[in-house]
Amino acid sequence: YPDYLESLRNRGWALQLDGSLKIVEIEGVSDAGFRKSRTRLKFFGFGERLVFKVQKNFDRSKYGIRWQVLNSEESGAGNRRGSLFEAKAAGGGKNSNEFINHETEQYSGEHWIKYYVYEKLSKRVVEIGRKFYVEVGAKD
Repeated sequence: YPDYLESLRNRGWALQLDGSLKIVEIEGVSDAGFRKSRTRLKFFGFGERLVFKVQKNFDRSKYGIRWQVLNSEESGAGNRRGSLFEAKAAGGGKNSNEFINHETEQYSGEHWIKYYVYEKLSKRVVEIGRKFYVEVGAKD
């Protein structure tokens, strides 16, 4: 496994390398002013609410998902993250719809988010959300 997939191997998840694994775009939504490209969101100010969604509907009884965020080096010690986690709700805590993840940008710099959809029974990853970059700058 490449280093960036080590967290999957540690969980006993498998990747299908026969060409059936899909890598897709993540849908990013913000209620604040921002500039958005296909895989990048840029805005100014901290504490902005962001919502990330899986675009395909999966049967939740058969498929699970884990999200991953890597904060910038500028985030400070202990806040870099990078481990896999369950989707967060808008007010904090676990989201009942794990295919929608709510984030609040608290640190400046460039960050990314991605996800892994897996079959619950086989632990085989069937879809990976392409990294979606978020850049947070200081307000002028």
